[in-house]
Amino acid sequence: MPALSEHRFSVSQTVSAPRDLVWACWTDMDHLVWLWPSGTGWKSISATVDPRPLGLLELVIIDEQGNPAHSTAMFTEVFPKEYLSLVQEFPQDPLIDHQKMAVSLRSLPDGGTELDVDVLVVCIDEYAQRARSGMKTGLARLGRFAESRFIQRRA
Repeated sequence: MPALSEHRFSVSQTVSAPRDLVWACWTDMDHLVWLWPSGTGWKSISATVDPRPLGLLELVIIDEQGNPAHSTAMFTEVFPKEYLSLVQEFPQDPLIDHQKMAVSLRSLPDGGTELDVDVLVVCIDEYAQRARSGMKTGLARLGRFAESRFIQRRA
């Protein structure tokens, strides 16, 4: 069995959309399917979300061949439109044990939102780089999605 170790990283994204819309990208099932997963060739097909402590975030994603995979995380803390934290365990995967994410949102004077995500992942070393890259890709996708929704709202 490969050795697992703790890896910590932070990713930030400035989004040209209001905080309530950026928050919805993390807590509304219609928005979540656009945000995750961030890997190439994968796409979300359904999401259920219960954004409260001990509530679940469940995604069904498919790969390029149409093979489904299920992902479940549990909310540990939720302060609406400001902060949330999640923990996700991977009991069937020998390459990753669990990950924790803390998401902070801050309104900017120009009406945009600063989004900061702190991640702790216990995994093999090679997976940690993919996790960081995937988070960056996911936050960039979130930014584009929220900005396009904000433009549509204003039109």
